[in-house]
Amino acid sequence: MNQALPQNLDQLDLALTEDGFAAKDFSGLVERVHLHFRYYTELEKELLGTVPINFPAYLLETPLSDDPAEGASKVAGLERERLKLGDGAAGDIVDMLERQGHKVYRPSFPESRLNGFFLFDKVSGPVFVINRDLDYIETDYVATVLYGHFLMDHNPYRIELQVQSGEAASPNRLRASFFAHEFLISREGLESYLKALEIEPGGTLSAEIVSHLATYFEVGVRTMLSRLLTLGYLQQSDLEAMANLEVDFPERITTSSTVSERFTRLALEAHATGHLDRDQLAAYLETDRPHAMQLADQFKIPDEVEESGQMDADEAEDPLEQSDEEL
Repeated sequence: MNQALPQNLDQLDLALTEDGFAAKDFSGLVERVHLHFRYYTELEKELLGTVPINFPAYLLETPLSDDPAEGASKVAGLERERLKLGDGAAGDIVDMLERQGHKVYRPSFPESRLNGFFLFDKVSGPVFVINRDLDYIETDYVATVLYGHFLMDHNPYRIELQVQSGEAASPNRLRASFFAHEFLISREGLESYLKALEIEPGGTLSAEIVSHLATYFEVGVRTMLSRLLTLGYLQQSDLEAMANLEVDFPERITTSSTVSERFTRLALEAHATGHLDRDQLAAYLETDRPHAMQLADQFKIPDEVEESGQMDADEAEDPLEQSDEEL
């Protein structure tokens, strides 16, 4: 039974079809995804000698509860602690994934209810694909849901799609959604914020406070309302009045590139060390040759950076000699 689950990149069409999508509508996206992660894996093998896979060790020692909410809550708490996130906003989730060495790709999707997907390919390892047309609040949420699948749904892994809400969720999707709410909004941080306002569970929450909370934790209104409902600060009857609440989120400086910063660095290093020519570099970075060469001209491989820093230090004036001259 488990062997029939779509898991690898070459089974992406099957996963889309099983979820009610017309695979032909996504043929261009699927082709781009296959090509990108083939390039990514080749770069890792060439430059790193391996395809690194980073998996928190505590998960091997922490059995998941049969209750989706309880299991997600425990993992979210352990993961926030491992990443030293404190009680505030989790920050840029895509950046967090990249810092851990995960493969992230952000192409534009065909217009549909699909926001992203996660899979653990037999060659490329875990990959996260997110629609680049989402705003950063939506991107954080989708990336966190997919990260929840990576952390919790590994027995066995299968292709997990993240779709727009409004339909019955599978147990895996339900648990990953719980994880996203718990991970993005620390219970301790939320309760401390409300305690400072002298608001207890069952008290009265205004739309203005909900808006401030969403801004502070950098989450969408629906995510914040769901979290407040779960913790008893709102009732089901309160949700309808606040469902259309608008929040002005501050701008976040993010990259507009489809390919990730980690992939870009690997491709530039491959070019600098003679593994990619100019045309190949442009193809890997999904840009034109002039822009690829502009990036290449600015890039220094790690050894060169260290040598440059040492040269700058050697060439700098000795502060003691400078003091003598001034004296």
